[in-house]
Parts: sequence; C-alpha cells; structure tokens
Amino acid sequence: MQFKTHFQAVVGNTSAFNERNKHQCSMGITPSTVRISFDTRNNNTVNPQQRAHHNELMIGTWPQDIPDLLPLEAFFWLASADNNGLEQAKNMQRDLMTTAKLWVPVIRLNLKAANPAETFAYATEDQACTRTQCN
Repeated sequence: MQFKTHFQAVVGNTSAFNERNKHQCSMGITPSTVRISFDTRNNNTVNPQQRAHHNELMIGTWPQDIPDLLPLEAFFWLASADNNGLEQAKNMQRDLMTTAKLWVPVIRLNLKAANPAETFAYATEDQACTRTQCN
C-alpha cells in the first residue's frame, strides 16, 4: 500500500509522538479514498505503540434518513494552492440543502494565514447555496 510505504519511510522511535507519526498523510472524502481508509484500518499492521497515536476521530454510523437530526454546524475545507476541497465542501452543502432543506455554511480553513483572525473565514463565493436555494 502506498500509505504504508509513505508512513514507514521515516524511522520511528519510542517517544509519544515520534517522527514517523509526524509523517502521516490524510485521505480525501471520495468513495475510493474512504474505502482505502477502511481497508487500511482493517488490515493494519502498524505496531500497537504507533497505533495508539491515531489522528482521526471516528464515530458510529448514523441511522439512515435523518439528515435534519445530524449535529452539523459547518463544512470546512482546507485552503491550498489547488483549492481541491472547496468543491467537495460545496457538494456536501448542496446535498444537505437538497435532502434536508438545511443550510450550514462552508468555512475556509487557512492554516497559513498571516493574521490568526483569518484562519477560519466565511466567504460568499465559497457557498454553493444561500439559506433558501442552491446554485
């Protein structure tokens, strides 16, 4: 697996958060990357000491057909050179608006913002929907 090769490319040690753990990569939210994430979790051969430093939050599966009961407050996307995540966030906003008639904002996360107050930002151009309709 590419992930395993990438992760193991750095020599680890026994410290609480070693260099190998800093050498992790994230996965997108496309069906194929979610499948890879599940497969990796099910076939995990990382030693238990490293596995203890998991870097994601996992929750149980929500029941079907309850979009209006989900505790969603916003869809966040990570600002980058290609702005890859913006379309994914807009699609999730559009889907929630279409299925549940609920609007939550798309929020830009800029980890390289010069001004800390601009780390999280609401921008009209990042929205696929207004509070009443979608584009």
